[in-house]
Amino acid sequence: MPCQTSVPDVAIPTTPLMIVRTCTIAMIARATRLPPEYPEREDHVQNGGDEEESEQERESGAVQGHALNRLGCRACRPDEPEESSYDADDPGQEQYGCDQDDAGWTARCKAHDAPLCVENGGVSCVLQTITLSESLCALTNVASRVGVHGHAAVPSDLRMGRSVRILWSIAGQCGHGSRFFVWFPVIADRFVDGGNPMVLNRSRMSARKRSGAVIAIAVVIGALLTGCMSQNPQDGLSRHVVVPAPQLPVNTLTAARRIEITEQQCPAAVTQEALRALPESAANAVDFLASSAQCALISTVLQAPVQPETFISPLQYTAPCTSPAAVSAWAHYDDDLIFGSPTIPNAIAAGQCIRTLFITGSDAGMGAEYALERERGIRAAYDVMRGVTGEWVDAAVTLRSGVTITTTSPVDNPGIMLLLVRLPDGGLDAGGFSATGHQSLPQLLSGALAEMTTTDTGQPITLPALEATIAEVVQSYAPQSVLAHLPKLDPRSEGDHPDHSATGNLVAGLVDNGLIDGAVVQYAIGYPSDHNAVNLEGDELWKKLEAFAAYASHDSVLHCSTPKSCLGVRKFGEWLQRQYLVPDVEIPAP
Repeated sequence: MPCQTSVPDVAIPTTPLMIVRTCTIAMIARATRLPPEYPEREDHVQNGGDEEESEQERESGAVQGHALNRLGCRACRPDEPEESSYDADDPGQEQYGCDQDDAGWTARCKAHDAPLCVENGGVSCVLQTITLSESLCALTNVASRVGVHGHAAVPSDLRMGRSVRILWSIAGQCGHGSRFFVWFPVIADRFVDGGNPMVLNRSRMSARKRSGAVIAIAVVIGALLTGCMSQNPQDGLSRHVVVPAPQLPVNTLTAARRIEITEQQCPAAVTQEALRALPESAANAVDFLASSAQCALISTVLQAPVQPETFISPLQYTAPCTSPAAVSAWAHYDDDLIFGSPTIPNAIAAGQCIRTLFITGSDAGMGAEYALERERGIRAAYDVMRGVTGEWVDAAVTLRSGVTITTTSPVDNPGIMLLLVRLPDGGLDAGGFSATGHQSLPQLLSGALAEMTTTDTGQPITLPALEATIAEVVQSYAPQSVLAHLPKLDPRSEGDHPDHSATGNLVAGLVDNGLIDGAVVQYAIGYPSDHNAVNLEGDELWKKLEAFAAYASHDSVLHCSTPKSCLGVRKFGEWLQRQYLVPDVEIPAP
């Protein structure tokens, strides 16, 4: 009777000790418990005897049901109804049903969809309800694998007592491949008396026969355990078919949202299948990029070698850091070179990921070309600090804050990146310039202006949006260090550029609100640093001057292009010879 076997993924003992223990448990269980569908057998076991099976049982293969099914394992018989109930008092059972097809009776475990089939003349398919807490069911799982060779089935012409059938059944599970199969039928035949089972019953057996039976069973058990210990745990695994668990959604994107992204917003950028497979953070990133019309950036999410645990910003994908990050925030393009050096070049030399944020376009009221030339100068300065001169690439990225910034990075070193907001320069009097509508950061912070507009695209930016932008940049990289201007809150900032102090106030406010970790934040004293003693000299000072000179050659206001000539520029030479940093803990409370 051909059957196909599908076995659930059940843990099988993998060491000799585990196999012996499991087989022993199975023998005890089989010898002491009968399936609920044969209650009359329980009474007989208590009497210590074993009666012959009915002709109907022999014809239907119920013997195999007795031999294999214990602790919740049941067999379908032709005389049972199509839907068999189960015993609610038996926690080892699970409900099952029997269906009849051309191949014969097939038992199916509805809970696991795992029919276990044993071929032997007239033996019906056996249903195994897998219960991980019951070692017997795990062993029956093994039996189903070796059963295709007929080892687990009781020969139809062998009529033996119940105890012998139990040992034969266990042997089919634990002794596969051992010599036990060769001589076990011989021992079993010793229990056959005229084709009827000899029963181990004091009332029916002589002392001599009982002693012989006990010795024979002891030999069988010893051989059985030997077979268990010698068995290769990997035997039959090639026939083990794992029933996969249902695939649960890995992200919270709804079907409607997936359709909207793939068919309306970004049809050429991503498929529904790819969206379904993304982890939550990546799915959120794609969702944001699609909603902000940045479909071209979705590929950076799909191709990311490592997905962040939480989606904070598209910068995590378009400008990721692969080494510890150092983030800084400045008002103008040369502030980092004057007040943040040698801290920044030292971080570059240490291989840190550098992210430098510039709030203004540094136009000084002199127009867009002057501002763009200063941008070229800052790129040249970073080339000097990193020791390589090469091409840089720019990209526009809309952040979750709603602000669109420009990122610029060396083609050969994405570990260095400048992030440009390009708000108007406010000037030394914080009144701004007529060319840019007299806008300034101090006015935005004071509430005198509801918003500022960028010098390149005219994008309006409110104070909350600017604060969110700075926080997003910092949080994207979880930096080891954050550097910014000294806030106006600190008296040591008296006399500094208003844009410097305003930028420091923005960062300090984010620290106070818990959006930036104050433990990693330091503030650089600006123009007032010239009141302090010179603290840079030698090679460290020279490297700082070289980087500044590379920048200054693009700034028409400075009139210097060499380290020596820049050191002689009024005020700038004094600032360049100093760097003074103040930790956040020293900043007065607002």
